[in-house]
Amino acid sequence: MIDTLFSRQGDAARSLFFLVLFIPGIVNAQGGSWMSMPSGTSNTLGAVSFPTEMEGWAAGAYGTLLKTTDGGASWTPVNTGVSSTNGFNQVEFISQSTGWVGGTHSIIRTTNGGTTWGGAQYANDPYLRYGLAVISENQVWRVGGTSSCCKRAVFRSTINADGSISDYSSWSTTSQSTAFLLAVSFAGKDDGWAVGRGGSIVRIRNGSSPSPTLENLTSPTSQDLNDVQMLDANLGFAVGNTGTILKTTNGGGSWQVLGSGTSSNLRGVFFLDAAKGWIAGNGGLILATTDGGATWKSQTTSTSSDLRTVWYGKQGWAAGDNGTILKNDPQQILLSSGRVKVTVNWRSQYSGESGRATALPQADGFAYFYFSNPNNPEVFVKVLDFGASSPYLLFWAGLTDFEYTVTFTNVATGKALSFTKPAGSFAGGANNADLPHAVANAVLWSASGDWSRPVEGAGTVLLEESPGRALPEAGALPEAGTDLILSAGRIAVDVSWRSQYSGQTGQATPIPQKDEFGFFYFSDPGNPEVFVKVLDFGATSPYLVFYAGLTDFEYTVRFRNLQTGQSVSFKKEAGSFNGGADNSTLKH
Repeated sequence: MIDTLFSRQGDAARSLFFLVLFIPGIVNAQGGSWMSMPSGTSNTLGAVSFPTEMEGWAAGAYGTLLKTTDGGASWTPVNTGVSSTNGFNQVEFISQSTGWVGGTHSIIRTTNGGTTWGGAQYANDPYLRYGLAVISENQVWRVGGTSSCCKRAVFRSTINADGSISDYSSWSTTSQSTAFLLAVSFAGKDDGWAVGRGGSIVRIRNGSSPSPTLENLTSPTSQDLNDVQMLDANLGFAVGNTGTILKTTNGGGSWQVLGSGTSSNLRGVFFLDAAKGWIAGNGGLILATTDGGATWKSQTTSTSSDLRTVWYGKQGWAAGDNGTILKNDPQQILLSSGRVKVTVNWRSQYSGESGRATALPQADGFAYFYFSNPNNPEVFVKVLDFGASSPYLLFWAGLTDFEYTVTFTNVATGKALSFTKPAGSFAGGANNADLPHAVANAVLWSASGDWSRPVEGAGTVLLEESPGRALPEAGALPEAGTDLILSAGRIAVDVSWRSQYSGQTGQATPIPQKDEFGFFYFSDPGNPEVFVKVLDFGATSPYLVFYAGLTDFEYTVRFRNLQTGQSVSFKKEAGSFNGGADNSTLKH
């Protein structure tokens, strides 16, 4: 049996059996979904900062400052002594003890985790302060404008030993009469960039000198720019109204306009590195990129409120209007337009190791999870929604013999369903009764059984790179349309199916992925039904073929060796959810 094969090879060997999935046209941005967290306020929140995974801060209008010590599960208001008319719009902590908070007429600092605060309120000052960039424990930069219109303002605030604040400030009456500056970012202590209204971009040079210099940079847009982040002295991004995204690779000397795919106003930007970034915007919009902004994908959120900031550490955070706080937990996924949350816990029967799987979204109703390696997907889930009068239809299947538990939670009602697959089996399952939009009913389906076809005479798989072999003759290749060609053209896979409800039958259509694996769908390419994989460990070992499904329809999977004519078929009966494997039949 395959179980014996797995136990001989160990966990490291099994990790070679699972490969990453990419469906053309389906979202595959970095993982998880954005869940609403209870902030306890309806005030607009403009910034978040997390010095640790569990401890974080959110700042907003009317002097609102919130703190969490439990990863956002609850938030406590913090009294800073700042009047409601003087703050806030920014918060940034550089450690658990030291952080800065700023408002239009205030700047304060704590060095003891928020127990006490010191700083200044500028009650009668004509200058408005918006963006904030922390340089050190004692110094920050802020940008803004004049309340009477029409000057830019740039401030360097330093807290002195006696607690007083010294401000360097500079402003200019430019031709851009309403070009207030709204955000600022520094790469080191000397080099800063500020953006603002009318597409204005300002370069700050020699920031640590007694007299820094300001330079107006050429901007490719007249749209208001609401946020900027410079990752280093050359690479940076700015975002603004009507879907504007700008990128520079030469320190602002020139800016490229990137396609965002939206006309919504974009309010906040945050990049973890040169490739991975997020943007927050109006209407609960979160965009994500994994290729440095070349492409952007919308991620599922649980709000329609405008978002004004996004921040990322081990987890993602966004905040905005109506007290909205969102958390992006990569170990959960929201499906069905954010209405159903899915998590997976796993345990290895070989090492005893256990953990919570990480989610990677694929489509609104479909996702997969991996246990330890993002290139090795382990569990697949699907949620179908037929309206408020019908319960959600849930599917799960796995490409692992580890024990795992899948939990589906109705976000609106809090009701959760959990399904455990025992170690050593490959059973999947479905449920279309226990997770209604409102009231629960009786169980209709559940996971049961083992593989649909025993595997005879399984031997040890050699875990080594396959030697090169000649491809089959062109005439040996099957016609395109219903066959998936794997293993460098040597193996063809086809799937036939039958609905036990309508009696309809057909040949499934393949969705090629990589040389080792692919998907099939029955009628809708956005609804994958059967997953297959072929692994080749060399001429002395048979091919290892594997299948699993997210459907209760009857289907038959056939693997054919185009060089020898051998074939092996697996029939999955109607109403069942078993997967299967074979590592003895298809020989070289």
